[in-house]
Amino acid sequence: MFNIGDKFKVYPLVGLTYVHGHWSNKYSVGGGGNFDDNGDFGDGDWGWGAPMRKANGEITVKESYNTGKFGVNLGGGAQYDLTDNLMLNFEVKYSLVSDLDQCVISLGAAYKF
Repeated sequence: MFNIGDKFKVYPLVGLTYVHGHWSNKYSVGGGGNFDDNGDFGDGDWGWGAPMRKANGEITVKESYNTGKFGVNLGGGAQYDLTDNLMLNFEVKYSLVSDLDQCVISLGAAYKF
């Protein structure tokens, strides 16, 4: 921590992070509709949705994803001492994780024993 006056301190944040996520999705795709040369629906040969084609019917698709990725945290924070035992802090951290970047802002209070 870097002291900026008697009660105010600032600090940098650098670290590693690991993000794990799991989600699933289930949806139905209705039948009918074939694109003709004009981009309009034609005689009903194919179902809606290019990867799920079925003649005049409905397809139920269930997807499930499970992923884990490592990344880097960058940011900084500030601490203000209200008393010898009580302090407030503010922190901004940006997590750089492939396709899952996020900014986290936090406010806190702590009691020092």
